[in-house]
Amino acid sequence: MSMSRKGQNATGPPPPPSGCVNIDDILGGEIPKGKLIHICCVVKDYQAPIHTRGKDYKMNVTVFDHSTVEDQRSIELAIFRPLMDQFPKFNAGDVLLAFSVKVQEFQGCISLITHNNSSLNVYSGILIPKPSGSQSASVALKSNAKLRGRLPSDKDHAYVSYMYHHLDKSCIPDQEAFQAEANQSMNIRDKFSTLENITEGNFYDIIVQLVKDPYDMFGTLTCYVTDYTTNSRFFNQTTDGKGRGRAERDDDPYGYTAKFQINNIESASAWPGPYGQMSMQLTCWDPHASYIKDNKLGAGTWVRFQNVHIKPGKNGINLEGFLRQDQKYPERIKVEILEDNDSRLKDVLRRKQEYEKSNKRKNPHHHNPRVAQQAQVRQGPDPTRGKEQRLGETSAENSNQRRKRLWAEKQMAAELAQKRKDEETLGLNSLVRCENLSQEASPISRLLEPVYYEANLNGQEIRFQIPFNNVNYRTNVRVVDFRPERLEDFAICRPRSRYSGDISDDSSVSGLDDDEDSSNWEWCFWLQVEDAMAFKNRGKRPEERVWVMVDNLAAQCLTLDDAVDLRANQDNLSALREKMCTLWGNLEELKRERSESRHDAKRRRKHLAMPPLSSEGNVNAGADLMKDLCNDPFSCCIKQYGVMEKTDDPKEADAGPGRKWVRVFGLFGTKICA
Repeated sequence: MSMSRKGQNATGPPPPPSGCVNIDDILGGEIPKGKLIHICCVVKDYQAPIHTRGKDYKMNVTVFDHSTVEDQRSIELAIFRPLMDQFPKFNAGDVLLAFSVKVQEFQGCISLITHNNSSLNVYSGILIPKPSGSQSASVALKSNAKLRGRLPSDKDHAYVSYMYHHLDKSCIPDQEAFQAEANQSMNIRDKFSTLENITEGNFYDIIVQLVKDPYDMFGTLTCYVTDYTTNSRFFNQTTDGKGRGRAERDDDPYGYTAKFQINNIESASAWPGPYGQMSMQLTCWDPHASYIKDNKLGAGTWVRFQNVHIKPGKNGINLEGFLRQDQKYPERIKVEILEDNDSRLKDVLRRKQEYEKSNKRKNPHHHNPRVAQQAQVRQGPDPTRGKEQRLGETSAENSNQRRKRLWAEKQMAAELAQKRKDEETLGLNSLVRCENLSQEASPISRLLEPVYYEANLNGQEIRFQIPFNNVNYRTNVRVVDFRPERLEDFAICRPRSRYSGDISDDSSVSGLDDDEDSSNWEWCFWLQVEDAMAFKNRGKRPEERVWVMVDNLAAQCLTLDDAVDLRANQDNLSALREKMCTLWGNLEELKRERSESRHDAKRRRKHLAMPPLSSEGNVNAGADLMKDLCNDPFSCCIKQYGVMEKTDDPKEADAGPGRKWVRVFGLFGTKICA
């Protein structure tokens, strides 16, 4: 027996259970939705069971595995049971070996859900023996109140033991915090409310109809919503245009931001209804804003919003809604599209019918034919709009207000014209194009500005700096450096996991092939870009540079090719070199000449290191290189976001114990058309 055990250990780690897949593959979309799969994972959080609208109870458990531990990603598993005593008992760090759970997409996120034949096997983490010992992990297996489906084998127990003791468990909370979160989930009240009953400072779930098409505001999306109830704290929309008749912000009375609207309604009298104090302004941040845009939600759509924060708007009088990113589950979408036949719409549809009947109008847009003619995004002030039309829109304004508005429009038009003139003098590369050309270009200095957040604490406004902000920019830049140093390293192959085993199993439900074909290769490189205007005025203003990451999707958009082994595919390497030359000119040639002139191997290895994680390490590319650099600036889209990094300084640990948030930048929506 002893020799047999040694022989097994010598062959390497035990293989995972047959059909077991990695969570990274599930989150990456490699496993089709609706497929039944097996996972072996570790529990980091759970929500106590609650009663559903049907006959069952539901529990959510959050788990991770070796494939997601580095970036601290996780996935939720929704467990349904007809009786409360049939749910498994979880503690922090327990191992869950789940057979036949289904992949689904719920609220915009990929998650897992139990099936009738699902088998959930929970191992107590503190009782799992080390793989080198004589005991099996079966001693840690908790009793299962619902015994059905596949049961773990001795080989499965061996893998559980190996996986658990070779996993970084620093992201698992201690048992006290774990249980406190679970207890808190039991006390969550029903947050649903009609708009007439919402009050300042609270969070609500609301079922509403979009009154107007949403419009974009630099990373946020503003909607107007109604459920056909009245709230005295809402703005009073009137039919005569004296109320706020168009989609404008409290801090934008002159419509400066109209050019960023998804669909802009020209006339101030074009408020489609309902009238009175029935509509609320709702501001959404990503990922909710992106979900609304991606699904093209517009006026008339019925939507359920969850956890909307209610507080006064900028004018300090009218209540508004704010839907921000969930700090605990950043990828969770709290926007649900409802169909007209949804049972939850019964009451609000009745109120809508009563409103339309009392107003003697079935179509809320009937009073104003202009509303049906939705304009496209304006590129700033429209010079084709006649004087009579502009005066008609401001008939309710007094002469002083009209003069101020016209002066503001004139100033804005002049500023916009000057900015476009400045862009023309940059000589932007026409072979490089990007999205959102109608949006004003931001200088690199704006990207690097510190981010502040305002909050209300015990009635007192506080302002503090946050590590990053989820926001997108359009900017004009030129490339001054790149990493890695060699183009051959721009594509990387994801290494085989040591947990994947060496045995191919034809019965695997994952449908994945372990061969290192083209599907295993991904783009991953960095570009250091400098503000085009700063480059033009070199010597007169400081350098403004930032490192931007180009991930697989951004690179595919940029080069139009899938990543391959560039060392083994010289034709692909040549094609990449030609396309990147369009982007950065003779930069690669200059870097190669400089590298070849240095024979210091240590210096050569240093160049292969990735750039600073913060994306703000403005390492000088070298005066000798910049002097001979010849390339054209181009317009591109850059996104700001945050990633977690390990830290030994407790003062820096703003993302949990031993972790801190770091601001990074990434390229997106940019294409080489050569």
